Amino acid sequence: MINRSFKPETRLIVFTDLDATLLHQHSYDWTPAISALEIVESKGAELVLASSKTYSELWDFAEKLGTQAPFIGENGGVIAIPNCHPLSSHTPEEPNHDGYRILTNGLSREKLLQTIATLRSEFGFRLQGFADWSAHELGKLTGLSIAQAQKALRRQASEPILWQDNAEQLVLFEREVELRGMKVIRGGQFLHVMGQTDKADAMKQLLACYESSFPQAKFTSIALGDSENDVGMITQADFGVVIPNPKRTEPLVLEGRNIIYAPQAGPAGWNTVISELFESL
Repeated sequence: MINRSFKPETRLIVFTDLDATLLHQHSYDWTPAISALEIVESKGAELVLASSKTYSELWDFAEKLGTQAPFIGENGGVIAIPNCHPLSSHTPEEPNHDGYRILTNGLSREKLLQTIATLRSEFGFRLQGFADWSAHELGKLTGLSIAQAQKALRRQASEPILWQDNAEQLVLFEREVELRGMKVIRGGQFLHVMGQTDKADAMKQLLACYESSFPQAKFTSIALGDSENDVGMITQADFGVVIPNPKRTEPLVLEGRNIIYAPQAGPAGWNTVISELFESL
């Protein structure tokens, strides 16, 4: 749908969550946001996907959406920069076979899994994570196809878990994780165990690269999301957008400058806010 080369005069950067934000929470459809996506394209803005999804999953969405911008995966644990993008000069990493340079923040998944296994054994926490499931089992739990679930399992810097214990144990688990230099981020369906990084950190990292690459430009950031794992990104952007999630028992209420609350859930709300916001910028 959208296919363009990077424009040096670009000043607007849209950082967007996917599930229940740009994508419908069940169908993963983004067509209600097409008109706003076309406005983003026409303004020469960058569309940076920022999700808990893996590199493999986001590569597919970047292709489908036609965005040639970098993207953020695993809640900030992974940043992928196309080799043809000007920002690629900011990383010494060699491009992979897909033509992206991959930056990994925080800790490796192997380290995370070792810690989770230790905590399970020591404290008896009841939980299950992606490492415990086959692609078929993950697909039944999430509604993903087998092929999609296989890509979701290819994690590098995070481990999503399904908490099956009580709230008091969760507080203890979060404390023990932090004592080991990690943290727990709450997403829409899963808790995510990862290193000391998040979407907000990755957003700042990319913004610094943009500013270094184009010192004469002044970039304005817009960030959209629906869950706790989006809060830092939303509140630290120049314009933060909260997309309502029907699954939430309480609305996400944030403090910060220029916080906008979308009137509808999912891509319809995304479309409304981005269309109106871009008219005013």
